[in-house]
Amino acid sequence: MDVPKVNVIERGKASSAPSINISYFVNERFLIIVVLVLASVFVRLYDLDKQGLECDEMYTISAANGQHYVYFNSQSQFRSANFPTTIEEYDRLLTPQFHSSVSDVTGVLRRNVQMPLYFYVMHYWLKWAGTSEWAARFPSVVFGTLAVLITFLLGKEMFGAFIGFVSALLMSMMPEQIYFSQQARTYPLLVLIMVTATYSVILSQKFPDSVKPRLLFFAASACGFYSHYLYLFCIAAHALYIWIISPLGKRHPRAWILTFVSIAAALVPWALLVSLDQQRTSSDIIGWAHDDLIFGSLRGRVISNILGIVSVPEIPFGWLTAVLAYGLVLLGAVSLRSDRLKLWLLCSSIALPIAGILAMDIALDTHSVIMVRYWLVITPALYMLMVCGIDWITKLGRRPIWRVAVILTLTAFGGWAAINTARGELRPKPDLHRDLAQFLQDHLEDPNNEFIMTEGLNSIPLAIAYYSRGAAQRQINMVSLNWAIDPANKRELRAIMLPRKDVWLVISGRSKGGSMLKNTGYQLYEDPQRFGHVSVFHYRRSDLSQTQADAK
Repeated sequence: MDVPKVNVIERGKASSAPSINISYFVNERFLIIVVLVLASVFVRLYDLDKQGLECDEMYTISAANGQHYVYFNSQSQFRSANFPTTIEEYDRLLTPQFHSSVSDVTGVLRRNVQMPLYFYVMHYWLKWAGTSEWAARFPSVVFGTLAVLITFLLGKEMFGAFIGFVSALLMSMMPEQIYFSQQARTYPLLVLIMVTATYSVILSQKFPDSVKPRLLFFAASACGFYSHYLYLFCIAAHALYIWIISPLGKRHPRAWILTFVSIAAALVPWALLVSLDQQRTSSDIIGWAHDDLIFGSLRGRVISNILGIVSVPEIPFGWLTAVLAYGLVLLGAVSLRSDRLKLWLLCSSIALPIAGILAMDIALDTHSVIMVRYWLVITPALYMLMVCGIDWITKLGRRPIWRVAVILTLTAFGGWAAINTARGELRPKPDLHRDLAQFLQDHLEDPNNEFIMTEGLNSIPLAIAYYSRGAAQRQINMVSLNWAIDPANKRELRAIMLPRKDVWLVISGRSKGGSMLKNTGYQLYEDPQRFGHVSVFHYRRSDLSQTQADAK
């Protein structure tokens, strides 16, 4: 492909190539970087534990502890002892096990669609810090803040200090960044890895004869693959840029071939270890992704996710921020039309991950493309296009005051949005597990006469156990619906359930639990209670004495 030359490549052609040293990172703008990082840490730590843990975060804790809790009789690792039957037994799955190791974590992940790096980090972190809400979410705060720092360095190297700073400012304070930096999941780590890999590509252009940028690219890419399957499409964007769009691969073909071969080789251990197990179990694990379009069309949800990334449409006159954000992205792309290398890099970093999500949805028959967490990897490139548009506008005025005004406006508005996101007043977390557990604790009193049946794959029983505090309530029987419908557990379920007069069915979405209870002699006793997307149904048996006699 015939592409124009740009300054960042021309500098790399100097007769004596510069070497990377620490002075490159420490300059007169060091104080600005410190302030930016401190602001990022502050807004992420603000009210970190105010909102309760979500279902996915519950899974993070149990998996990082190396705890199995969902098995079926048809699976080779089925053990009756793996099935908790009381709230207290579920709570043990959320307690760090000091005798466990990363091999136990691997055993859990072998039958899921998760990659291991984040869970390995959390395994050691939770052993040391505990499993409080604050402790579980703190690593995401660190990853999100480091992503802000690397975004600044990347933007500064590609475009200059102003674009680097404002891009990092958006990464620091946009609501979606705060939301996921306050969630115990892998996505802030994935964003950090993506932006670091892109930064290493830019460094390779500036220092073409240095091996250090390629080593950084190898390390980031290997970590990316071990963080999420989506990274395959992120590295595809980098490969397209290295081999086709830019002359990087043509200049040092052997070095880059060795780099990509090394990345592939780093994946072999995991592929050999888990591929067969994940192939057998992934269809059950990802089944939840099939019904996510019930709240709107695919196109509508995709547009909504993009708006949520680049603007704040929920606020009064928020549509103005959406129009402004879209306009800035387009203006930024137009302003880079004479700098095609940078434009191609940013656009491919946006387009290929989105295309990859769509491809996975087609292959798996799911709708994960509407889930904004998968779109986080494109946010650094989107923000840089927006800021390129801002930069083009401010240059028209030819006065520094315009740039100062932009920074002050974004800082004030972004800080307000970030704080309100942390408080849960803007884009609150959907799971109300604290309220759910408190409701059950207030209404369940007698372990001998009451029983909880709940879904298992989405960690609702773990959430109930995590927030249950009453000593009597912790002895109440609670079983997963998936455990209950397994024929191997029929006799044990009958022994647990039939002597009890009241059953509380805790589910999200559709469930066979209600039909099963009605067929067993239970009737809906009162109107269901809703806690976010979770509903609590109270069933009661009227012929308890006859049932107890039949059971004997």
